[in-house]
Amino acid sequence: MWKKIRILISWVLLIAYFSVSMSFVAKQTDDCRFNKIDIQFTDNSTHYFVDKDEILSIIQTDSAKILGSKLESVNINKIENILIKHPSILSVEVYILSNGTLKIEVQQRNPIVRIFAEDNSFYIDETGVIMPLSEDYTARVLIANGNLNINDKNIIGKNIQNFNDSTKSEYLLKKIFKIADFIYRDKLWNSQIVQVSVSDYNDFELVPLVGDQIIKFGDLDQIKNKFTKLKSLYLKGFNNLGWKSYKEINLKYNNQVVCSKNENYEPVN
Repeated sequence: MWKKIRILISWVLLIAYFSVSMSFVAKQTDDCRFNKIDIQFTDNSTHYFVDKDEILSIIQTDSAKILGSKLESVNINKIENILIKHPSILSVEVYILSNGTLKIEVQQRNPIVRIFAEDNSFYIDETGVIMPLSEDYTARVLIANGNLNINDKNIIGKNIQNFNDSTKSEYLLKKIFKIADFIYRDKLWNSQIVQVSVSDYNDFELVPLVGDQIIKFGDLDQIKNKFTKLKSLYLKGFNNLGWKSYKEINLKYNNQVVCSKNENYEPVN
């Protein structure tokens, strides 16, 4: 009998202890306030499209209330939804640390090509999303220009991969993204090809970093095969003849590379 009473008393004391402890923790949490906003960029790129000051300014109407506010008074989902609308931000995660710090982790978009069109210029990131230019920073990426006329003034934020080719500009932008993506993902071409130009016939021409030749690429139907032939020429032909031996390289014809000699070039013996 006494044994059962002791067990019952032990359970009552244990429950009372946990109740008091939980009340104490709840009171501590309730009294805990934000004392710091820590912003970190998680991407490994060297781009600077958005900085910490801009992040704070975006949430400025709330940031004045964040520092010194109770932890439960801040809606972190709202902060995430505000920041993710920035056209240069790919992802954002906001969470609260136990020491009263609001942690904001931001990943920027990574542009792979810059479009120079008539009365319009913008970037396209590696996922196909169109990004605006920055007043404070210029990314060193592939340039695309030529016969481009982009009439859509609300194009920022759209994803090129969702285009249905309903207009000429949509068709060309999808083509540009295709070749830019291929160049970006190849170590040799990413360092060697600096410009893509669209001709009046919607063919593509490439401008290399090393060498004076123009590369007439044509259409993109056999993009991998054409770059394979071009790489073979670079690694074998140019090593023997020199980088300035040709003024033009034509890849428009199937299964062959047609080169026009640079008559002004005199190889060094």
